[in-house]
Amino acid sequence: HTGLRDQFWEHMNHAGYLVSRGYLRFDFTHLTAINKEDLVKIERKVNAVVRENMPVCVESMGIAEARNAGAMALFGEKYGDVVRTVSVKNEDDEINYSMELCGGTHIDRTGDIGIFKIVSEYSVAAGVRRIEAVAGEAAENYILSEENSMQQAAEALNSSKDELLIKAKKYIADHKKLEQEFSALKSKMISGEIDSYAKEVKEVNGIKFISLIEDGADIKAMRDISDQLKAKLGSAVILVASKSDGKASFIVSVTPDYVQKGINAGKIAKAIAADIAGSGGGKPDSAQGGSKDVSKLDEAVKNAQKYL
Repeated sequence: HTGLRDQFWEHMNHAGYLVSRGYLRFDFTHLTAINKEDLVKIERKVNAVVRENMPVCVESMGIAEARNAGAMALFGEKYGDVVRTVSVKNEDDEINYSMELCGGTHIDRTGDIGIFKIVSEYSVAAGVRRIEAVAGEAAENYILSEENSMQQAAEALNSSKDELLIKAKKYIADHKKLEQEFSALKSKMISGEIDSYAKEVKEVNGIKFISLIEDGADIKAMRDISDQLKAKLGSAVILVASKSDGKASFIVSVTPDYVQKGINAGKIAKAIAADIAGSGGGKPDSAQGGSKDVSKLDEAVKNAQKYL
């Protein structure tokens, strides 16, 4: 609590806590997340006090006296006329490093904590953040577990721990490059298929309509197919669907001239989505949808022309 207020935010209020053997959570009022650098500073400040092995003093006194002495209270908590205070004393044993109104304490000196390690910081409610931390043997076990995870990651990347970050960044960069190359290759393959796709166009009530299923295609690939068909056909309503990763997805595109005639891609997408127990919608010229149920996609695409 003192580390947070002294180092960063005097406006911060204590908003709740849990203390158990080796573990704590500490809630406090604050509007934004604490960045990693600031969490490290807080952790270092706490551990510095732990290493100094300061005495912890428990006293009972009047509430007014305690507040005048600088005791910090749990935000919103009600206290009686006489309160129990827990103070961490500086070396001269006269000045309080911290002083809280508290119902219990677990140590006689700060050194009894051994080591303090923050493990997470996150939001628990509007304007309230939470820090979770471990101490003593629990902190040692946490650090050993983190080291073990790092060692396993290093072995998986055939790297030393010192070179792990460099190796990981290289693999990520290589992966992104391969994804881009694969995407480019897929686009070329799609371009080669456009002519054969275009031959499947049919007229429905005087409207050019084409529907197809390209299994394994992602949204970008389906959009590429749709855009190229629009460019080739000039006027058309285009439905491109796909089954990928156990999910059904589709895109509906309508060329501008058909939009002016009142054909609406968003309405068509909603109707198709209803047929496959999914969701869909969008703009008059472009819409999309999907479902976790792939079993009805073939039939829905086959019958989609009825929505024209």
